[in-house]
Formats: sequence, C-alpha cells, structure tokens
Amino acid sequence: MNSETGDAKTVLVTGITGYIAGHVTKSFLERGYRVRGTTRSSHGVEAVKQRHREHAEKLEIVIVPDMTSPHAFHEVVKGVSGIIHIASPLPTGSGNNEEDLLLPTKQSILNILEAAKEQQATMERVVLTGSFVCVADMSQVKVGYTYTDEDWNPITYEEAKDTTNGAFAYFAAKKFGEVAAWEWMQTENPSFSFTSIHSPWVFGPVLGGVKDLDQINATTGMIWNLVNGSLRELPQDYIFGFTDVRDIALIHLRAFEVEEAGGERFLVGSHFDYQTAVDILITHFPGLQDKIPKGMPGTKSPSYNLSTEKAQSRLAIKYTSLAKTLQDTVSELLQVQKP
Repeated sequence: MNSETGDAKTVLVTGITGYIAGHVTKSFLERGYRVRGTTRSSHGVEAVKQRHREHAEKLEIVIVPDMTSPHAFHEVVKGVSGIIHIASPLPTGSGNNEEDLLLPTKQSILNILEAAKEQQATMERVVLTGSFVCVADMSQVKVGYTYTDEDWNPITYEEAKDTTNGAFAYFAAKKFGEVAAWEWMQTENPSFSFTSIHSPWVFGPVLGGVKDLDQINATTGMIWNLVNGSLRELPQDYIFGFTDVRDIALIHLRAFEVEEAGGERFLVGSHFDYQTAVDILITHFPGLQDKIPKGMPGTKSPSYNLSTEKAQSRLAIKYTSLAKTLQDTVSELLQVQKP
C-alpha cells in the first residue's frame, strides 16, 4: 500500500461532482495523488475544476453516462491504483423497486469490481462509500442498543422488492449492493482488497462554498432548515449519528492507505440528535434564536449508540465535534446572499 505520499499513483473517484466526493477528491489531491473522477454528464464539471484549480494538472474528469452498462468502467480504470466508489445510480421512477434501485445499485458496484479485476497489475484497493443504513435496523429505534460494523440492516430482499416506502427501498439497495461486493470478493479472490465505510448523516461546509441556497445538498439543507425560520417544531429523530464531511474525506484517504484497513467494514461518526443541534445553534447564533425551533432544551430522544472506535484507532481519526460542524456550516450558509 501507499507510504509517504500518493506521488505517481492515480485513484478513481466516482460521482466527483457530489458533496462528499468533492472533499474526498481534495484529500487525495493534497496528499499528492492524481485523481480521475467520473460523472454522468458534463453538468458541474467546470465547477469541480475550479474548486481544485490549484491541482489542475493532477485532475482528470471522465463522463460515464450509465454506471450499470456492461464494461462501464473498464476504460477509466486503466493505470489506476485505487477506486473510491461514492456514486449511486439515480432512480428511474419506474415504480419497480428491483428494477429502479436494487439491481442498478448492485450492478454498478459489481461493474467497479470487475473493472478493478481487469486492472490487477496496478490495483491495490477498492473503497466503497456505504451508509449507516447498511448497518442499522431502519424499521425501529433500538433504544439502548449499540451498533457495530458487524451489524447489518435486517431487511430482506423480498421486503425490499415489495415495500411502498421509497426510503426503505433505497436503504435496502445500499445494503444489498454491499452484500454483493463482499460475496464477489470472496468468490473471485482478487489480488486487491476491499473496504467499506458506513456513516450516518454527513454534515459540514460545502467545498468551494454555497452559491445558491436553493441548490444545496440534502443534509446541508437539513441544517439550513433549522435556522431559516421554516420549522416551527423539531423534526423527528430517526438517525442518531453524523460525521463531519471533512472527517469523511480523511477516512476515505486512510481507508485506502492503511494496510490493516483492507477487508474491513468501518462504522464511523458520533452522536447526533436534533435537540442537541438546536441547543448548540441557539448558543452560538443568538441572533437567530427567533428562527430556530426550541424543542425542549437539554433533553434527548431515547436512542441507540454507535461503536465507531475501530475507525478512530485503525485510521487515526479524531472526530470533529457537532458544535464545530454546525458553526462552520451555518456560518457559510449565512454568507450567501439570495438575489
């Protein structure tokens, strides 16, 4: 695996125009790697180049219109030492969970692994950006339970096919995509290793800053809604954890570089609940207190726990506090002037 820097090595980052991928790309470029990014279309490509303009000579962007098509990644992995697979196929809206989500998500991951197998001369590791929804039972809040990286969402494939809950279908697609990856690794036994990363909510500043409050990503929008006066009551908690996006970027870098990270699942992050979040926001942004829903200050919803120490120790990660994440995110959002 890698030693001091990423000099002379290229990593492939899928979905490079995305929120998380932007920070991940930055972490690899600053480490000295060359980054080849994929995206579905030319939309957003110039913005990506601007965000990383100080590393322009080490950044390449390739359009892959359909991640699920046969051999979708075979050309773009040539000469690559690692793959950071972040992108997920977009739902087609067919109304058929299997065709819309389950099979495309699985196929995109298998396409990545098959392409990596063809590039075994240089390939060292594939890192999958999974999700906490691969780990947790999303049908209930298991109060007092401690989730670890050995847990799996218990939803069955038949339940996923039949559910009318779009969110549950998405959760299942993430799970079964990862399951397929681990099964493929066991069957094919390639020379490279595989690692998956599972975070709850991901919050933090947008790389390059927010340009339009109507175009922010979903989790940044969650934070913005807490301070913009649009909520009279706190949303109901159902995911009790978060990771700062800057930590996620470093976790991906370390998950690729650290030898002992190969073959591991990493549950990452720290506790989150809406009441704690608004208590922090009211303290740090007193001028916004009339817009922030108060809830019941100082209380917490009954929740489960997260055991995320493995990532801290093996990847040498120190998690950013919720207070720091919220302060940086809201400060950035408040600087945006709408026309």
